[in-house]
Amino acid sequence: MIVRQAAISAFVFAFVLAALPAARAAEPVPTDHAALEKRLATYDPAALAAARHYYASPVRQAALLKLFDNVQKRLLGDIAKQNPSFNKDQIAKTLAIANDAMKDRIVVLMDMSMVVALDTLTTSEIIALDKFYSSPEGLSIVAKLPQIGEQMQTSLKSVVPVYLSDVKAQLKASYPELLL
Repeated sequence: MIVRQAAISAFVFAFVLAALPAARAAEPVPTDHAALEKRLATYDPAALAAARHYYASPVRQAALLKLFDNVQKRLLGDIAKQNPSFNKDQIAKTLAIANDAMKDRIVVLMDMSMVVALDTLTTSEIIALDKFYSSPEGLSIVAKLPQIGEQMQTSLKSVVPVYLSDVKAQLKASYPELLL
């Protein structure tokens, strides 16, 4: 349940970050640990401390682990489809390799997330974000995000087919040769 809450929280946070204008010149986010540490050292110490606290929380860690879990499930599913003769030992070894690779990348992904947040938000916003999500209200909201997500999924199940049907009908009317 915590992992699911964390995944939804991470999705909402990532969505909010993506919608915000960049506060810093658009520099590519480094993808290796040494370059990330060097970049993180350039930020306001108060902002960096708040970002480190925010991203070190169990909810954020669980969200990142959930992301990797989903990637691993897809990878293992693809491998199983392409290699139906794989036995349990081979599958276990494949999972162990994937887990080892994940461990090497969790810190990098966490640092990459911090760089994006620190590039996007001001020091006071990062501090406020950390304080809010550490507060009883913030924790309560995170706990309720799965309910919001489930209700939205249920709602979308009835809205999306109608939307798609309408769009397809309008496109066909405008472009009869269009293949849909």
